[in-house]
Amino acid sequence: MEEAERESNSKTGQKQAIEVGHRVEILKERGFVRFIGSLQSSNQDLSSTLWVGVEWDNPTRGKHYGTYKDKNYFHCKRNKGSFVKLIDVEKSSRNCFVDALMDKYCFDNLEEISQNSNVFQGNKIAQFVGFQKAADQFRKVSYLKHIALPNFAIYRAGNDLDLKSGILASVEVLDISNNLFSEFSEVLNIIRHAPSLRELILSNNRFEYIETASTTISNPVCLLVMNGCFYDFETLIHSLGYFPRIEELHISQNACNYDFVRLANACSKLKALYLDSCNIPTWEELAPFGTLSSLKKLSLAGNNISSISVTTDEHGNNGACGFQQLELINLSGNKLKGLRVIDELAKLPALKSLRIDDLLMDSGELVPRFQFIGRLKHLLYLNGSFISNSERRDAEMTYIKHICEEMMRHSLQDSETVFPRLEELKKLYSDYFFEKLNELKKRRVD
Repeated sequence: MEEAERESNSKTGQKQAIEVGHRVEILKERGFVRFIGSLQSSNQDLSSTLWVGVEWDNPTRGKHYGTYKDKNYFHCKRNKGSFVKLIDVEKSSRNCFVDALMDKYCFDNLEEISQNSNVFQGNKIAQFVGFQKAADQFRKVSYLKHIALPNFAIYRAGNDLDLKSGILASVEVLDISNNLFSEFSEVLNIIRHAPSLRELILSNNRFEYIETASTTISNPVCLLVMNGCFYDFETLIHSLGYFPRIEELHISQNACNYDFVRLANACSKLKALYLDSCNIPTWEELAPFGTLSSLKKLSLAGNNISSISVTTDEHGNNGACGFQQLELINLSGNKLKGLRVIDELAKLPALKSLRIDDLLMDSGELVPRFQFIGRLKHLLYLNGSFISNSERRDAEMTYIKHICEEMMRHSLQDSETVFPRLEELKKLYSDYFFEKLNELKKRRVD
């Protein structure tokens, strides 16, 4: 009975009716279905046609905000809505997860299995051969550890019997990004049958509503990528409730207002956090993440941060003020300016890797590489480039030479404040420092 039901429900990904709330893709443009029905019009052809009201992701794709002839049929932002004939929407490709999985990873897809089953005489024998071949294909898939199905127009899980057959028994990494999921329950239906799953990639599916998690997922998902998935922070925070073991979280490019206090509380075990292009205006908003004792990587590329101020205690030590374990930070594409940015980053005791592009000094000139290396004692990588021992030595000596020149030019009284690490480097390169200083003094007298 189960086998017959599996066969009858196979390849149903494109046959299920379009419903309000579904995601659709038409001519490479995606959006939400907001309305299905007829339009009031004196034109018989228009009024007798079934239409789908779509709210497009692309704000320039639509023509209105859900209206036709001054009557409102659905609500959306201005110029994001349009009406498409239902028959044209139904022609667009939509798949279920099981079908997409079998199409990509099986030598014979389910349709071929059904056709091949007819080569034997007798209906029972033909069915048995077809089911046996299907079972063989499921076994092949069940050995896969990495499944990648981006851009397959997947919008639902598929036949539950197929998922229960163990086809996801070994998968550890699942990439179903850039599909048409809108209901998070469909994603949960898939991953509940993947007991070994560790990495889940959902980017650029769009979820509008997710119920508060009453139970968590039993599999050991520790890396979750949900870039461009949410319009609303509550939806995002509800999704995290299903994954209590998250250690690496990617939630970049989400068009919502973040509550970083709640986010930090929901992800207390984080080791890596990616918040690129999230319209973060200030460094101070990130303070809640400083309390995460395991956080080692923080990516903030493409935000609007213009300055950095790392809190220290009365002795100038970072102490218990946060980000104690932070080893990598990405600040590319922000609005940072001035050497003070580097000096603030120097207060992060574990910082080893920094990405920051085109940092300008107050004079408008680019900050040279030696300034980063000279001021950041423990830095090992700058913009992805390894800092060797010889490069560090050369950079620190160049930094010393620069300090001497500035001291002579401006007669600086408090040089240690202006040039961090000065006393430390004077001891490390004592002969070189005084040689350069005397050389400049002599040149000044001459």
